[in-house]
Amino acid sequence: KAEAEHYITSLKRGVSAEEKVLLNIKKTWNLVLTTISEKVQSMHPSTNLRVKEYKDIWRGKVYDLFFENKSLDIGIHNHFIEASEIECGLADSKRFIKISNEIDPKKIDKAILERAINELEWELQNDNLSTYSTKYPAIIEYQGQSKNITKEEAKSNVVRMNKAINKAKAKRAEKIKIENVKLDNQELLNKIFG
Repeated sequence: KAEAEHYITSLKRGVSAEEKVLLNIKKTWNLVLTTISEKVQSMHPSTNLRVKEYKDIWRGKVYDLFFENKSLDIGIHNHFIEASEIECGLADSKRFIKISNEIDPKKIDKAILERAINELEWELQNDNLSTYSTKYPAIIEYQGQSKNITKEEAKSNVVRMNKAINKAKAKRAEKIKIENVKLDNQELLNKIFG
């Protein structure tokens, strides 16, 4: 509606709005909503799309398509849509239809999954072993529910995560061993020298 209002207010005094233009704006926005809805429906069931609007110092008003998966607590920015000063910062239906056509559900599902695995690996590398007990099953479930992740990709991801978990456990075991030796050495020192 804001785009249609902008069209009407930008007309010169005494110039009538063309119904065809207003209907075209409405038709384009309906097409945007239909296209985005169809694409989101082919993504993982708990992935949602939010359109965030914010001001950017360099680009002015920006609309950000943000895909968020609640089950993994992961979100990714997929597209930015800039609104120029000429358009008075309005979201333009022609830009949104172009962007909505470019949304690739497979890429988004895979990007969310990759980010979740990367976060798990990072936490494991930083000796946060407790997180894998919740994140690992969530990632496995996500892969199983996604139509866009192949069985081969899922298997490969499980191998990758297991490798990271085993590496983190080995690192933790080595750390504990070193601490125990340190304690044993101190105890032996105290036993001999009092």
